[in-house]
Amino acid sequence: MKKLFKKSLAVIMVIVMTLTAAPLNGFVGLDLPGLLDFKVEASEYYTSGYYSYYVYDGKATIDRCDQSISGDVVIPSTLGGYTVTEINSFAFFGCTNITGVTIPTSVTAIGVNAFRNCISLANITIPDSVTLIGDDAFLGCKSLANITIPDSVTKIGTQAFRGCEGLVSVTIGSGVVTIGSGAFWQCSSLKTIKIPESVESIGTNPHPFVLCNSLESITVDPDNKNYTSDSYGVLFYKDKTQLMCCPCNADITNYVIPDSVVYIRPNAFTLCGNITSVVIPDGVEGIGGSAFAQCCNLKNVILPDSVYSIGDMAFAVCENLEYVHIPATVSESYIWDDILEDTSAYICSVTSDCYAKTYADENSIEFRVCTGHGGHTPTDPDEPVNPDNPSDEWEESTPEINKPTTNKINFGDTLVLQLEEIEIPEGYAVKWFVEGTGVSTWVSEDGLECRITSIANGNATIYAKLVDADENVVTNADGEEIFDKITVNSKAGFWQKFVSFFKNLFGINRVIY
Repeated sequence: MKKLFKKSLAVIMVIVMTLTAAPLNGFVGLDLPGLLDFKVEASEYYTSGYYSYYVYDGKATIDRCDQSISGDVVIPSTLGGYTVTEINSFAFFGCTNITGVTIPTSVTAIGVNAFRNCISLANITIPDSVTLIGDDAFLGCKSLANITIPDSVTKIGTQAFRGCEGLVSVTIGSGVVTIGSGAFWQCSSLKTIKIPESVESIGTNPHPFVLCNSLESITVDPDNKNYTSDSYGVLFYKDKTQLMCCPCNADITNYVIPDSVVYIRPNAFTLCGNITSVVIPDGVEGIGGSAFAQCCNLKNVILPDSVYSIGDMAFAVCENLEYVHIPATVSESYIWDDILEDTSAYICSVTSDCYAKTYADENSIEFRVCTGHGGHTPTDPDEPVNPDNPSDEWEESTPEINKPTTNKINFGDTLVLQLEEIEIPEGYAVKWFVEGTGVSTWVSEDGLECRITSIANGNATIYAKLVDADENVVTNADGEEIFDKITVNSKAGFWQKFVSFFKNLFGINRVIY
């Protein structure tokens, strides 16, 4: 055994490899060599057989495995007399000839990208000692057929099993609390998944089961406090206000979304080839990015008047889509890019005096005025105001949030929302409310500015509502709350956090107006 000394921990290697593989546009204006020139505590580094490892605090972490290793591998529980407790990031990365792995009971963590692109790996035994499966840990292990995640594991990292196209069976242990975004992305052979009672957080950017085109159902333990599924195997938040995922291969042709839903999350119906029609109820306010993308048999989509936001590529690559009915209430700020990319569908609305018509013209999409499809006829703009309507007195007091340059922020960035100048009657005020996840807020003393900071992956709707002296939300004569709102998409994956770390060192995280 040859003893070596290493001045930096293995995490430095992760950083270097990430920088060589990822685009650098997030580092414009930064001195990368300078950023990486910092000291960490030295650790002792050794080699033994196929393994390189370092010792810290009397415990061994496997840092690298020689890529010539092959066959069924039993990872030793000790190296050089030290107990092996961790498999470090990229430890077995690219070991393309290993077919099986047995991890010893001394190991507590499987690092980021630990077994990435082990394309011949068909089976792996994860012991009860493991508590963490890192991001991208088994990404690209296309021969992996079955995986049992023990009860000891509390977190399945982002994209942990992405691209495991041979994965047929997954058992998620009863101790798992977090399932990361895209955890089973492109697991094209997976048919069913069961989410235990213990799960508190499921990633949404994208959801864990995007492009699992054989997935027939998602079943949630009925005692789970955060999520639920219906009889079709469609996944929701517990209160069914947000629809997260419809399994790609569910036995559904015509689906009626529950009345309780207010937001259809990104990729919710992506690649659902069996669906020919979807009924979207009044009350749905937002359609996430790629929500219905690649629904090849979907004939038409009718959005109710409650919808105000339509995400990027919401109906892209729907080859049989005939039309999308967009309500006249949808404004310029809330139709995103390429919502009908690679489709021949036309857009229709009840009037040509709406942004849907402008959007269609700008994107060379056919537009038609329609009278049906469930749309309402807008009020005549020349109709006189009824002086007997008590809601008229609030007309100038409705909060209006400025429209920022973007509604998408990365980890550490701050989006500044300011109210346009309004007249607030004496004894009343504006109060900000947040529904959703992924952001923290700061509100100025006068209540006219709200700063939204990205702290995690998620989507949040920010409301500015008129309230009385007791902070009760004011309603008009029709019982409708008086408010304005904006939806914010927060991206806080590994890359965004990595970039933010260095930006924060120099105080240059973005503030967006």
